[in-house]
Amino acid sequence: EEARRAHRKLADLVETRDAALFGAPDRLATVAARLADALADYESSPDSASPTKPPASQLDVATAPRAVRALKGLNEASPQAVQSAYAGLEKPSQDALQKALAAAV
Repeated sequence: EEARRAHRKLADLVETRDAALFGAPDRLATVAARLADALADYESSPDSASPTKPPASQLDVATAPRAVRALKGLNEASPQAVQSAYAGLEKPSQDALQKALAAAV
């Protein structure tokens, strides 16, 4: 539950264009990496789409679309930060990031 709350907060900060966050490009890369990792975890979790079972993943069914929108927003605001994050991710997280950026939201 704590991880899901933390990822909701990250999505909030991106959606509101938090000045402290957007003022530090290294933080943007870290946020992009964390959201991509969480999306990869969500996509690999068998219970992720169940509205009745608490998810075992870092995201829940309501937060996953917000994470996608946040990643798209980060990419629009700072593509170099997202590219930096991508370079440091493992393959499943890279795939989740690519999928998020290609998604129509």
